[in-house]
Order: sequence, then structure tokens, then C-alpha cells
Amino acid sequence: MAVEDFTTYTVVEPWTKFTITATRVTWVTLRTVVHSYVYYDKGANHFDGDFEHLIDVELRCGMDAWGYAAVWMLGDTVGHVQAQTNALYVRVHRGSAYYIILMDGTSSDSYTCSCDTTYYLKVKRVEGSPSMLYCYIYSNSIRTTLVDTLSISLSSDIDFRYVFVCASVYKDTGDSNDAWSQNLDLQEPDVGFAHSVGVIMG
Repeated sequence: MAVEDFTTYTVVEPWTKFTITATRVTWVTLRTVVHSYVYYDKGANHFDGDFEHLIDVELRCGMDAWGYAAVWMLGDTVGHVQAQTNALYVRVHRGSAYYIILMDGTSSDSYTCSCDTTYYLKVKRVEGSPSMLYCYIYSNSIRTTLVDTLSISLSSDIDFRYVFVCASVYKDTGDSNDAWSQNLDLQEPDVGFAHSVGVIMG
């Protein structure tokens, strides 16, 4: 297991709002009128059954009120949040306060967070009756200090193809979002960034 290499992801950004390194995607004044996203095509039905993903996120102080963006998303098509027929995602925005919100398009659960503060997330789907999606929010990188648990009940079990580390949430007001995502670990074997390489001599 290793963190994803974001330099291998596809970037769609009409106004050049992203700064991308191997482990972090940062965006500044990402406006809601623009269709922008960073994603990877993992192949049909890649994300099936139970899963647990790790990602670190931070909202920046001073961003516009009502500026939205998804910092983690599984989707069934290439596009911004509203382009998805089905999606699971974590959204950040500033309204009357700063929020981290777990969503599936119909249900949501939110945590009132601080800006300029790094949060360490664990997003977990557990299929069952009903299936559940959880977002565990920690204040430390080793994920031992839990500050909140978000949860929503899922109406159906859907397999997903695309993973996003940023996706704009379209609305016509043009409010902007400033944040970053880093260290996405899908906790899958033999994928990602910084793997060791073995050489067989013979």
C-alpha cells in the first residue's frame, strides 16, 4: 500500500487553479462557475464492495462564503460533482462557518471545522442492510485522536470507476474555494507512489 501519485492523474482546469505535486493537489480561487477536477480512471467497477481510503485535507482561511469543492470523490463519470449520476464524496466549504461534509447526492452529515487546520480523514464504506458510508475525522496524522465521525445510510450498493482528489461543485454565483488534498491512500496492494522495486538475478 502507498499513497497515490497525483502526477499520473488527469487534470481539467480551464483557469489554471491547481498546483500539483506527487502527493498534494492545491487549489486557489477555484470558482463554482468553472468545471474543474483532478481524477484517475481505475477501470470499470474498480471500487466495489467495502473499502477504506485515507486522505488529508485543509480549508484555507479567507475563502469566499459558499465556495464549494469536493476533496475526495468516487464517481461514475468524468466531470464535476453535478455531472455525476452516482457519487460518494467529501465536500468542504465556507458558509456561516467552515465545514467538512460527507455526501452521496441525497444524504449528508457535516462537521464544523477550523480553517488553516489539517484534518486526517478515513472514508469507509461498509455494505450491508443498509450499507453505510463513514468519514472519520482525526486531528493527527497517525489517526489516533478522533474529533468526529460522519455517517450516511446508502440507498444502494454502486460500483465506481473514477477517483477524484478535487472536483468543483457547480453553481452560477462564482464563489471560490481555497483548499488542498494530500496523501490519498486507497489501501490497495501494488499501486501508488514510491514503491520499492525488487530485482531478480539469475
